[in-house]
Amino acid sequence: MPIFEFACNDCTLGRFSELVGVLASPTPVQCPRCKSHNVKKLVSRFARIRSTDEALDSLADLADRVDESDPKSMRHLMNEVAHGMGDDLTGDDVQELLETSEEL
Repeated sequence: MPIFEFACNDCTLGRFSELVGVLASPTPVQCPRCKSHNVKKLVSRFARIRSTDEALDSLADLADRVDESDPKSMRHLMNEVAHGMGDDLTGDDVQELLETSEEL
């Protein structure tokens, strides 16, 4: 079954992936955040599925190269970590956390 990327038209989730079956009457795609069916199919990039170990190694390499005194560099790292966590934490959630931490 192919994996397609979608964007929700009703919330700010951004891109999400969905495994879509090729059936005569497939189940409508639903946004994982707001549960809306108002989604649009996106043109996706070619992706290679990485193992959890490969993904963690990649994040560790990025963390080793990050400049901790540069907020832009830290924001990039946090966005990559959020992306690596899938639906558990979105880029918007990371942005909100970063903005809150800058206020403290």
